[in-house]
Amino acid sequence: MPGEADADQSAMAAQPSIRTLESAVAAAPDPGSRIYALQTLADALTEVDPQRALDTANTVARMAVGLENPTMQARATTTRARSFLRLGHFEEALTLAHEALGALDQTGDKAGSAKALLTLSEIHEELGDLRRSLDAFKAFHGLEMSVREGTREALAARADAEAEDANGMRGMDWFVARATALYDRANAGSGRMTVAMIGVDGPEQMYSDHGPTVLDHVVGRVGEILLHSCRTGDIVARATETSFALAFPNGDAWTATAACDRFRRMIETCNWSDLDEGLDVTVSAGVASGTQTGTLDDLVQIAETGLGAARETGRNHVQAPPRS
Repeated sequence: MPGEADADQSAMAAQPSIRTLESAVAAAPDPGSRIYALQTLADALTEVDPQRALDTANTVARMAVGLENPTMQARATTTRARSFLRLGHFEEALTLAHEALGALDQTGDKAGSAKALLTLSEIHEELGDLRRSLDAFKAFHGLEMSVREGTREALAARADAEAEDANGMRGMDWFVARATALYDRANAGSGRMTVAMIGVDGPEQMYSDHGPTVLDHVVGRVGEILLHSCRTGDIVARATETSFALAFPNGDAWTATAACDRFRRMIETCNWSDLDEGLDVTVSAGVASGTQTGTLDDLVQIAETGLGAARETGRNHVQAPPRS
């Protein structure tokens, strides 16, 4: 049947994101990071495997109680509501959506409330109550626009206040402000956004063997290489003391992975002896692509997880998303 084939194709298209999110859960270093990764995974699963999404959201809710995190508990309740909606259990979904909305209002989580309202609108539509569905959607739209406008204004203000460093490199506030606008544009259309995190390998050992001044010069030179080697329109920024964030608008995962591998080889073959005798420098990278993961922050987190995995598997390596 055409409908079944379309559903199968949609599920297959989402699988790279699901597998990458599963890796992020497995690599989470602490319960706080793990609950965030699990909630992101649960949200992604609602459209392809609602029963598993429900099970994952139940796990998040239990963890949230132990961690005394009411916001995450309420977000998990919204995901449970969406899962029941996809499973056809509309009354259970309706009860949970109202419960989530009340809890999210108490925590002040406007983004979470917007998602709960959208879920509530879809549930009322399935129940045939079009007036309540429209009311919930109008409330969702107004809150969503308020959240987006407030976020953009705050990011723009911080980005404008952030100065370039000596090498012309900006920081993460600038990166997030610029990349968020591009991400939203890709999410609204048919485009894609690919993000990479590139980090100097073994900075602690380099600091110990060669000193802080050499490490600073290495990071600065790596930044220069990235700035001068990216395409026009790509975004590069300093993420941490020894790592960089890159955004490739309209770039697919494999193009970005190839670019990061080119940067890796350029840095590996550089002559670093002018900074200190016996100095060898390599970098590793993680790549994340798509708009289905939820937010730009989700993509950045997945890329950071990939960077950590690349370092754990021997360094001097680019961790690409799994192929579909």
